[in-house]
Amino acid sequence: MGKTSWASAANRPNNTISYTSNFPSEPLVGNVPTSSAIVWTGVSVIMLLAGIGWMVWYYAQREMEIVTEDVPHNDPLVGGKLTPSQRATVKYFLVVTLLFLLQIVMGIITAHYGVEGGGFYGIPLADYLPYVVSRTWHTQLGIFWIATAWMASGLFIGPIICGFEPKMQKLGVDVLFGALLIVVLGSMAGQWMSVMHLLPGDLWFWFGHQGYEYVDLGRVWQAALFIGLLLWLFLVARSAVPALKQKDTPKSLVTLYLLTTAGIALFYSPGLFWGMRSHISVVEYWRWWVVHLWVEGFFEVFATVVIAFLFAKLRVIRPERAAQASLLSGAIYLSGGIIGTLHHLYFSGTPTIALAFGSVFSALEIVPLLLVGHEAVENIRRLKCDRGFSNINGLYISSSLSHSGIWSAPVFSAL
Repeated sequence: MGKTSWASAANRPNNTISYTSNFPSEPLVGNVPTSSAIVWTGVSVIMLLAGIGWMVWYYAQREMEIVTEDVPHNDPLVGGKLTPSQRATVKYFLVVTLLFLLQIVMGIITAHYGVEGGGFYGIPLADYLPYVVSRTWHTQLGIFWIATAWMASGLFIGPIICGFEPKMQKLGVDVLFGALLIVVLGSMAGQWMSVMHLLPGDLWFWFGHQGYEYVDLGRVWQAALFIGLLLWLFLVARSAVPALKQKDTPKSLVTLYLLTTAGIALFYSPGLFWGMRSHISVVEYWRWWVVHLWVEGFFEVFATVVIAFLFAKLRVIRPERAAQASLLSGAIYLSGGIIGTLHHLYFSGTPTIALAFGSVFSALEIVPLLLVGHEAVENIRRLKCDRGFSNINGLYISSSLSHSGIWSAPVFSAL
């Protein structure tokens, strides 16, 4: 507490701002927003508007495509028979729902602790579920259900990509599901036991609570999760690689799908790059690789590629257009993810250049996802395929999620 208070109030050498760039705000000690923070917040918003303006200009200046006989009067995916591995992913989505609901419950309990202290409407719940545990579970469950949802999505569309069910694919899906359950339940139990001082010696590091947000789970559970992600990559590759050899497959989209899957699987490994007694600066460096590049980088690129592939399969967006938007998203997301990592370093004594690059590149992350969603909505309306599509509402929801990124990413974070 003493060191963080000093860093937030003491001015940097030969400067008039504190090491934390005058954060948190407190006029009594002179902590007011810096001029650079105000300027670069404005620049990031302007760059975001410029990116959206470029997208509007791009659509306005191009010639309208001629509608051909390829217009889908009915949903191309309706009537298809689900493969055994696709049916096996249903339990994944059920677990996603349960984890999401549990995250909400943990958030309610954690927030209530801030009002009543260690109690929950008179019940001494903190004696059995301490604040540290409820908050840890709340943040970690978000990672778990998001990762599980995308893993299930990747497994589900695999047979759609290659057109057949790889041998023993259902077994692999079931084994991966069991491994995920072990990691989720085991890590949560270990964190509770660690906080309750039930793990002797160094077992807190291996099976308990490491104490670093979003990567709190013990090292054994981290390693198990990484192995599970490699198994997921293997299962996805069994569908994607044969599809690349087929003539009528949009190879660019399938290649991007495979690469982003590999990115999700491999970029969790930096969470294993520190040890029990590593310096906190080393731990924080690699931790932000996981948080920003794994969660906010490759997950977003993977989301864009999957949505683009499904839209292309439904023929509401041309495959080449979907591939272009996905490549653009990969370039902007990853530049925004790698360079935009600097927005986590605003308050750690970094120079103004970190504020500049971090704010601008982070704000630009949502432009490509908006591009894909707008393309799909435009084609749906222009091709007048609403009546034939039984899941037209799902298409609009997916497109609206693409558009909602404009608020969730830059605007709300700026506020």
